[in-house]
Amino acid sequence: MVNKIMKELINEALIKSGEVLMKYFAELNDYLVKGDQSNVVTKANIESEQEIVDLIKNKYTLHNIIAEESGFVDNQSEYTWIVDPLNGASNYVVGIPWFGNMIALVKKSKVILAGAYLPATKEIYLAELGEGVTKNGQEIEVTDDEEMENSLIAYSLDFSEDVEKIKEEITPLVSIIQNARNFRSTNSVLDSCYVADGRLGACVYRTAKIWDVAPLSLIIEEAGGMVTDVISNKLNFNVDKEDFLQDYSFVAASKLIHDKIISFINSK
Repeated sequence: MVNKIMKELINEALIKSGEVLMKYFAELNDYLVKGDQSNVVTKANIESEQEIVDLIKNKYTLHNIIAEESGFVDNQSEYTWIVDPLNGASNYVVGIPWFGNMIALVKKSKVILAGAYLPATKEIYLAELGEGVTKNGQEIEVTDDEEMENSLIAYSLDFSEDVEKIKEEITPLVSIIQNARNFRSTNSVLDSCYVADGRLGACVYRTAKIWDVAPLSLIIEEAGGMVTDVISNKLNFNVDKEDFLQDYSFVAASKLIHDKIISFINSK
């Protein structure tokens, strides 16, 4: 079993950084665009991340840290903390409460602990490899309904200058909408958390970074779901400086719905 102190640290860090996010929520009037128009950063991102990183460094000085805003601290450790201080920033800056923060602990390339917090609704998800996942202390599972027509499906994609890429990514949505109860998307941590607790049958992200997916992958898998890339390969969370910024596309779903979503994405 993973060190209990590490799990308690994730819980504490998520809540404290969530308090930072709520302090600024709906009050920020300025933000910076980072990279492209769909990627924004505010002082809430920075302060939330600092809250988490400081707590980690105080207890685990020699561990690696990958944080969305500050990058990679490489101490050559087998342990790496992955930090997303504000997932759903575009929602956050306009006052939509679809946002949260996330932390994962990776040992070598395997996620062994993870947490996600939705501060607007005070829902905290904590997962440990082989030990299941809880929401506010109660065990949760993905939906057991195998009929996709009974499920809401989330599907998210981001800005791209490549028009053909956008067309390719949006095409499967036609089949998904035709076969699901309906289509939803917050393009944030909520979608994956809602898969884990059974409110959504699946979510698809076409563009993500390691901090977007590593925590959620363990949360959903420990809830009995599946998380793979869009051609059903297992995700690889390498944490070296050469490829930690790689892009991920992923499908997170109950096992009964996962293969159906994959087939729609790959049908020609």
